[in-house]
Amino acid sequence: MDWRIALGLFGLNIFDDILCVFFTRRTIAGKAIQATILSGTLTLVVSISVINYVENRWYLIPTVIGSMIGTFVAIKLDKHLKKRKRRKRKEVQKEVHHENKGQQGISIPVCAGGK
Repeated sequence: MDWRIALGLFGLNIFDDILCVFFTRRTIAGKAIQATILSGTLTLVVSISVINYVENRWYLIPTVIGSMIGTFVAIKLDKHLKKRKRRKRKEVQKEVHHENKGQQGISIPVCAGGK
């Protein structure tokens, strides 16, 4: 077993699982172009892995370990990005609330000639 191939498969499968999370998110969000690009990339990465471990079954070990680590990293990264997005949304809401605070009590006149 060539350690460079094993290390490459390990890294490829970490990358593959991270891409898989983003692919799923883009698919659920209905972002067809992004999901399509990710789908093609995933197929390429998986194909490279399969070609290598079919030739030498020992390459399954770095493939499986890489997938496990990739899934763990992808979930942690996804949670971090969601938290950051929520935090940013809250900051924007606070800014809007602060700007609107001074405008309370202002009445807008209704059309003078109305019924």
